[in-house]
Amino acid sequence: MQVFQKICRFFLLILNITIHTCFLCDYFRQSFLGISEGLPIHPMEKLIVIRESFPERRHMDISIIGTGNVGSTLGKRWAESGHKITYGSREPQSERVQKLVKESGNGASAANNHDAMQASPLILLAVPWKAAEDIIKEGGDLKGKVIIDCINTFPDELSQSLAEKIAEWAVGAHVIKAFNMTGSDNMADPVYGGQKLSMFICGDEEDAKGQAASLAEDLGFEVIDAGGLDSALYLESLARLWIHLAYNRKFGKRIGWKLLER
Repeated sequence: MQVFQKICRFFLLILNITIHTCFLCDYFRQSFLGISEGLPIHPMEKLIVIRESFPERRHMDISIIGTGNVGSTLGKRWAESGHKITYGSREPQSERVQKLVKESGNGASAANNHDAMQASPLILLAVPWKAAEDIIKEGGDLKGKVIIDCINTFPDELSQSLAEKIAEWAVGAHVIKAFNMTGSDNMADPVYGGQKLSMFICGDEEDAKGQAASLAEDLGFEVIDAGGLDSALYLESLARLWIHLAYNRKFGKRIGWKLLER
């Protein structure tokens, strides 16, 4: 696999050099590469560039804070992909949590929220939105850690996203918004009639975004880079629409988002 990736990168490098040294029109350069100097970067191309520093499927240590439908589904799916999961809970020794640990396998464990957040370089928050600040405080010093926020919010005002607030509370952490705009059924199986559902992600730190993208692809999603963390408000609004359609409008939970391009 590593040899194949090196060969692909070599041919991409040759193609890039060739195009830059030929007198080709800007349209060709923008349409086929989109990453040349001075040209806008297409979101899908940008995600490829982001993952250049994180190119391989790497087994990660992941702490999942919250053991509800979303946390348990993601934990079991990622454990199946070879990742080591630590579940964070206020009752880590409870029968329910220990059952989840056993079902996850692959060396999964459970700890209190503080110990779980300190145990792994990557943390997924899957807790009620009103509890998020207190749980971040429980974690202690989270500087340098990647925090994936998959929480849905229902605030009275929409001036700031929850993800941006988490970035303020978890000083020095790299916050990514992802996995919030769909339900746990789709996390278990995101393929509809042969088409992968889209998973929108956003964040300011490139390597952290690459890690989130890799985890989304492990589940079977097509990843769409929605930009910096200031785009999180859009993703949170998209989640509220999904919830409204699924529950209030009675479409049910087997619906999902797909970005199409022509």
